[in-house]
Amino acid sequence: RLYRKLIKDNSIFSKIDAFISGSIEPGLLIINGRMLKNEGIESAEKEIFQILNQIKLNDVKEDELQKVKNKIEVANAYADINVLSKAMNLAYFEYLGDANLINLQNEQYFSVSTDDISRIANDTFTLNNTSVIHYCAKK
Repeated sequence: RLYRKLIKDNSIFSKIDAFISGSIEPGLLIINGRMLKNEGIESAEKEIFQILNQIKLNDVKEDELQKVKNKIEVANAYADINVLSKAMNLAYFEYLGDANLINLQNEQYFSVSTDDISRIANDTFTLNNTSVIHYCAKK
């Protein structure tokens, strides 16, 4: 959604990524983007928060969630092909306390519902729960 609205539709960013590190720091969502030179930081940040607010309002549709689940399943399958990647994942899950979690990760992702996303988004996507860092090029 970030990619479609902020890169393709509105041409605000040249690159944008979002990821969680919830296994170690629950609720931490990191959004990282590279803005196009003609956009202001404040307007770009406002666009991101508008998308996050849409998610809070249960605007995530079942087919959108299913696409994400499919991507996760494929990414995990490809990660298992590479021995080094599998070893790194096993070490990571052992670090979390149980190496067997590697066998349960797809099941955990597939159990997420659109209602779960809305509920967590309402708890997490708040302005008082936000830290923003702006990196700007020297002029």
